[in-house]
Amino acid sequence: MKKKVFSLLLAGMLTFSMGTTAYATEDAIADMQAQKQQAEAGLAQTQANIDSLQSKKQELENYLSDLNTQYEDLTNAISELSIQAGEKENELKQLHTELKKAKKALNKQYDDMKLRIQYMYENGGTSALETLLSSKDLSEFLNNAESVAKISQYDRTMLEKCENLQNTIKDQETTAEEEKAAIDQLLEERAAKQQEVQNLAASTSDNISSYVSQISASQEEAAALTAEINNADNSIAQLVQQAEEEKAAREAAQAQAEAEAAVAQEQDAEESSDDYEEDTDSYEEDSSDIFNS
Repeated sequence: MKKKVFSLLLAGMLTFSMGTTAYATEDAIADMQAQKQQAEAGLAQTQANIDSLQSKKQELENYLSDLNTQYEDLTNAISELSIQAGEKENELKQLHTELKKAKKALNKQYDDMKLRIQYMYENGGTSALETLLSSKDLSEFLNNAESVAKISQYDRTMLEKCENLQNTIKDQETTAEEEKAAIDQLLEERAAKQQEVQNLAASTSDNISSYVSQISASQEEAAALTAEINNADNSIAQLVQQAEEEKAAREAAQAQAEAEAAVAQEQDAEESSDDYEEDTDSYEEDSSDIFNS
């Protein structure tokens, strides 16, 4: 009887001990699963941040590409305007030279005219009118009059021609100066715009670099969280295996304890039977002694 009680007590203690271990393992699995869920939530948030940062980075890269295109277009425009400005500068120099020549020609024509007039009035001490009046006949008068008229007409024509040429060159020079001023204004505007685009491109590049750094940091964080999740999976797998082994051990121990209890019960039954037989024999002997007396 004592063996049976001891076997049952031992089985209970083993079952309780293994049950406590099983509960501890299950708690460890639950804790690890909670850590895994927390890491997965963090990974999802980090990945969302990475996607958002990459989207913003892509927008800035597209904007930077547009800025670079604008900068290239402005560079080409400035180059073309610089060529035009140089051509206008050469044109102004040429016109200035031509104007100087025209002024010189006008002055020469004017000086020549004065010399001819002086010659007409000083030649022989007579005037043009005296030359006409001193004509011997009508034919000579007409010839002299025609000569005087031709000289005067030639001088007027040449003076007008020189003046017209000078005025034409001045007009061309004014037009060229206005065109040159317009080109210079465009050059100034394009250069200012180019500087603005360059500044925008520089700040945009800085912002892209900032996003690249943020993305890199987030990716490192995501890698760390992924590693944490993988470690949690490995730990959970080990704990599940441990729990299964503990369950198998617990069931084996319980089965062994039950078997030992059964053996102890059989032994107790046999001992009880032997005790009963001994008691019966002793009773019979005592009864026989009584009757014989």
